Amino acid sequence: VGALLDRLLKHRWLQPLRRVAVAAYAFVAEFRRQPLRAAAFLIAALVLQLIRVAVVTAGLWAVGAHVSPVVVLVLMPVTVFALLIPISFAGLGVREVTFVYLLGEIGVPAEPAFAAALLIYASALLSTLPGALFLARGRLGTPNAGKPAAPQHNHT
Repeated sequence: VGALLDRLLKHRWLQPLRRVAVAAYAFVAEFRRQPLRAAAFLIAALVLQLIRVAVVTAGLWAVGAHVSPVVVLVLMPVTVFALLIPISFAGLGVREVTFVYLLGEIGVPAEPAFAAALLIYASALLSTLPGALFLARGRLGTPNAGKPAAPQHNHT
């Protein structure tokens, strides 16, 4: 895989992508040497996806759309894939259309599907606020974040 990536990304204008690919390949290769860490990573990813399914299911139930978590388990990857298409700002609109269309296919009216999509988006935004506040106050990031820069003197 590494040799294939080298060959595919050899052009100069693809160098930034090549650096990312090399780092990702090294990250994955590290897991081969640490199978317990790889298993823990996989379990954590599965738990995260199950939490997302639970949040979306709760959002749907909150607006009166009683949809099975199994349906949501299928709905989420399709929605996430649709969000990867760069046609909107932060996926706004794409998520809602995807929810309305896919849930409409199983008989959920458009209004609750749309409301659930907005509710889930709002909950995702609200869940990032604590991190944003810590970052804004300089408690995350570089060790010198939040400290004023030393004054620089111009000796001309």
